Amino acid sequence: LTVLSGDLDQDDLLDDGNTYHVVTGSGVDEYSILDGFTIIGGNANGDNMQYQNRGGGMFNHWDSDLTLAHITFSANWADLGGGLFNDSSSPTLT
Repeated sequence: LTVLSGDLDQDDLLDDGNTYHVVTGSGVDEYSILDGFTIIGGNANGDNMQYQNRGGGMFNHWDSDLTLAHITFSANWADLGGGLFNDSSSPTLT
């Protein structure tokens, strides 16, 4: 089991010690694939500047149309899109 965690201070709490976004997609095309892992511990608790309150697990922007295959989002938080937030992006989820 592969896990990508945003829990930077390793205390297992969704607090200020966690990253805003565990994974970011930025302008990636439909030939890009992320496959087979779990994304946990993202905490997009910032203000709206630079989208720091969106997409705790994953934030996609700038026409990111990648494929997410066999990805599990767990225990992520945000004002908008705790697990996944897409801004002008259309990923394929399988």
